[in-house]
Amino acid sequence: MATLDSRTVSGGPGTLEAADADAGGETLQELIDSAKRAGFDVTEGQIEDWRGAKLLPSPDIRFLGRYGTKAVYPAGTSRQLVALCQIHRKHRKLKDVAWYLWLNGFPLEKLAWRPTLDRAVDWWEKTTPLMERFFFQGNDNALSDKALDLLEHNKDKRSKDPIFTQIRRRIGSNNIPSLFVMALELLSGRLEHGTFKNLESGETDKFPRGDRKIFAHAMGFKRAWVDHLPGGKPILSGSIASELISLSRTLIHNRGKSIKNASVAEVEETRDELLAVLTILFQAGYLREQAYGKHALGLGMVQYLAKEERPKQQAILISLWYKIRQNPQ
Repeated sequence: MATLDSRTVSGGPGTLEAADADAGGETLQELIDSAKRAGFDVTEGQIEDWRGAKLLPSPDIRFLGRYGTKAVYPAGTSRQLVALCQIHRKHRKLKDVAWYLWLNGFPLEKLAWRPTLDRAVDWWEKTTPLMERFFFQGNDNALSDKALDLLEHNKDKRSKDPIFTQIRRRIGSNNIPSLFVMALELLSGRLEHGTFKNLESGETDKFPRGDRKIFAHAMGFKRAWVDHLPGGKPILSGSIASELISLSRTLIHNRGKSIKNASVAEVEETRDELLAVLTILFQAGYLREQAYGKHALGLGMVQYLAKEERPKQQAILISLWYKIRQNPQ
């Protein structure tokens, strides 16, 4: 799975789609044979271990009279087994294998995937208030001296993170502190129009406001105001402040609505909805990139966070989408 929007698992001989129920069932030998055809040598013991780890469903034991018993796995188990092998080739930890199987729509017991989601949500819900208390003084948006010193000290540090490097190249090191503060205000519900107005001094009609020059430029919105397809209009014609403030208020309004309290059905509905949205966005990626540049409109950052090497970030994205979708339409 290259990105969160993917609904297929690949990486070994053959590409596997998330399973739909077939008629009948599958025997243990049929599972082993299916894996072998896909290029994986799987033993009975491995299947048993993976079944014990909740990565594969348990078989039904059918009695054959004087011929003994026969274990029959649910239809689609062979495809799940091949997907497991493909994922396990890249990810050694079984908890990560479970996460990616679930993310790709394979049926797993919640004990296999939910701990990954809950741990990420716990970290997010504990860390965000701590960062707020560190950065902001009281209920206003004034930055603490410690926060200012920390941001100033780290704005020029070398980073192995490609997204951070690209953003710093776009907006310059001096604007990194402002960008970080805006992002934190967005996530904590503190984002207000004054944030944008006060980012820069001496703004005129010839120079974009702070929301364009810093946050928007960092997220790849810059060309959306000036470039357009032949015969069309720019994607954006005004400030993005109102939309971001609305998003910020939604997140703070629904802060107490944690996905940890959601049912399995609600979590999986949220997952599927987010994947569907990302799929639509990324399917138009080539056209978007040609018209507006690489990583335009913020999708580069979302795609980066959605990479399969980032289960924690994926879980947080699902959690945030759950909060956003709580608002009545």
